[in-house]
Amino acid sequence: MMRKPEKRAEMTILEIEKNGKPIGRVGGDFIESMHTTVSYRNVKRRVRLVSTGLNIPDRKSSEHVHWFEAVNLEPGDEVRIRVTEASNADPPVVDGHYGTFGPEDGPTAFYCSFCGAEASADVKVLVGGTANICYTCLRRHNPDRDKP
Repeated sequence: MMRKPEKRAEMTILEIEKNGKPIGRVGGDFIESMHTTVSYRNVKRRVRLVSTGLNIPDRKSSEHVHWFEAVNLEPGDEVRIRVTEASNADPPVVDGHYGTFGPEDGPTAFYCSFCGAEASADVKVLVGGTANICYTCLRRHNPDRDKP
């Protein structure tokens, strides 16, 4: 007797639209957290929409992910976020790893959350409770500072 394939469990996802047009379906099987943010930078006079999150595929390491490139918003734009249940979402793009990686990888290694660089004598990584950052990314993401 053949078994019926099991129906895939539903997961909570975010359906994101700009001016009635779909931008992305945010979510996934191993997503620990999802963040959809509208930000304004006075220096560049720019309003942007982005969806990022934390993926924990093997319960030992973490990945910072995003679902779509940042979307510029203009006056009059409307953004709709619908929370729903679905069996799938758009696959996330991995931006970087953080935390530590297990003993099977050898000694505990630290990685930059943004570029994935491994800490070494040449690559300095600041280790935080929920994220790590190398000096190169610190300068890249904070260009107003000369030194980290």
